[in-house]
Amino acid sequence: MNLGGGTFDATLMSIEGNVFRGDGDRGDIFLGGVDFDSQVTDVLLQKYSELHQAPFGGDAIALSRVNDVAERAKIALSERKRVSTCTCRCSRWDPSGGTPKDLKCTLTRAELEAACLDLVDRTISTVQDVLLDAKKRPGEGRRHRARRRHEPHAAGAPEARGAVSRRRRTRR
Repeated sequence: MNLGGGTFDATLMSIEGNVFRGDGDRGDIFLGGVDFDSQVTDVLLQKYSELHQAPFGGDAIALSRVNDVAERAKIALSERKRVSTCTCRCSRWDPSGGTPKDLKCTLTRAELEAACLDLVDRTISTVQDVLLDAKKRPGEGRRHRARRRHEPHAAGAPEARGAVSRRRRTRR
């Protein structure tokens, strides 16, 4: 699966020996990582409105800073349950106080998940379509992969890497 900046692609492959075969392939050209960032940005802007009792009034540069913070928060929440964010000067000059307003808040993984639930459902739908195309069911083939992982000649096993390295050294 690949959830790039602008598209989501899912491919199901079979690997037998040195033969790789694509069993199914689908994508959603209207779904990507940018969409998840946008959802997080919306949550941050909502928090800004609640914090300052006013809608976000920033310009394109300020919105770009909020987008950057949203992307970093999304990445951080893949490892943590909460993250503190700070976007300095994310609104125009406040006529009453003469200074721009900052956005300082905490974002939780639960908030991220709730905001992105509809996007995650779209990825699941795409993967289900791939499985249907390949005439497979979820979880099918896992036992075979787990069994092969424990074989000593499996790719990446220390013995296999050592043998290749020794052969290369002796040929030189």
